[in-house]
Amino acid sequence: MTEPERYHNKNVRVRGRIKQGSIVASIEDGRPLTHFTLLGENSKELAIISREEPPDSFEAGKMCIVEGRMFDWGRTDGYSLEATRITTKCPSKYAAEGDEVPSGAADLYEQYRSVPAR
Repeated sequence: MTEPERYHNKNVRVRGRIKQGSIVASIEDGRPLTHFTLLGENSKELAIISREEPPDSFEAGKMCIVEGRMFDWGRTDGYSLEATRITTKCPSKYAAEGDEVPSGAADLYEQYRSVPAR
């Protein structure tokens, strides 16, 4: 995220947190279109554009990995990553065998354990 011009028109994988208030979802030509901002280390920001349906666990504040191609769209806001894949952390991974929750993950696990499946 610190040198996006270095990766112009190249496939990349970045990791960060989805910025609060940055998700804008719409439909374009009958397909989902999602814009959001990914926050990296040192509060570096990267605009993300996805033309695929985001994962069920996609929401602001979550850590995610985004794979795609870096582009300079010729706008004043600089580089964006056009996502081909978005992966968010799955809450079920925080549960140990027998519903024992690993130390430090109890709050996160409880937050998502009661959410019904879609």
